[in-house]
Amino acid sequence: MLLCATSVSLLQAKTEGALPGLFSVGEGKQVVFSRGNLQYQANGDFWRFAEHQFDFVGNKAEGNVNYAFDKCNNAAIDRYNDCWIDLFGWGTGKEAYRATEELIDYGTFDDWGSNTILNGGILNDGWRTLDWEEWFYLFVTRPNAENLRGQATVNKVHGYILLPDNWELPKKLSFTPNPNNWTSNTYSASQWAQMEKNGAVFLPAGGFRSGNDLNVVGMFGFYWSSSLFNDLSTGDARDIFFSEKRIGPRDHEKRFYGLCVRLVLDAANAL
Repeated sequence: MLLCATSVSLLQAKTEGALPGLFSVGEGKQVVFSRGNLQYQANGDFWRFAEHQFDFVGNKAEGNVNYAFDKCNNAAIDRYNDCWIDLFGWGTGKEAYRATEELIDYGTFDDWGSNTILNGGILNDGWRTLDWEEWFYLFVTRPNAENLRGQATVNKVHGYILLPDNWELPKKLSFTPNPNNWTSNTYSASQWAQMEKNGAVFLPAGGFRSGNDLNVVGMFGFYWSSSLFNDLSTGDARDIFFSEKRIGPRDHEKRFYGLCVRLVLDAANAL
């Protein structure tokens, strides 16, 4: 099945780090996504968005982020690390290097978007994490949601594509919704640039971290929401999950797990 709409509605964003696609996350509420997953360098206390949407840190074997000619690795997480990481415990906007497995250390949600982001625009106030209801609306409830998402491989990286509300397929390219494989939607870097120009978002399958251990890198994607699962006593917070065969819009994980973070701006703040 090929998906192609007749019109496209893109935002001419004033914010440096914002992509052009408009995505509904609630009735009458739209957001734009950041240009890539959030990354952090603890030694300098620097935040940035990934240069490309298909960039992710991963582990020693998987991932495509370097620093000073060294391959970055999420397992090397501590407050003096000078390489980039991109898997964070829930709500660790103020202490993103935290790697303990004690739930008491993750009891307060500090949004990562409250930090100064190097390539997030001169006035980058307003970057935030979607709550779980917004992620669920985006994946499941918004009009035509089932045809605006699917597994993909972009520049040899496995992940998940989200298409904007009013999507127009670039000429000579195709998109198959929900193919349940990594290969039906395969794009080179140059082909992906065309998709991105029309507002497409790509979420790399960055795996997850528990302490200093990395798991399912390149095969599963987990992205935090700002929402608890029930309450603090459960030990879990809400996230969205995907693999080659399925998605989990009702997922939840231990708050000390390190998951990916993708920030958004409310559309009105990005004008």
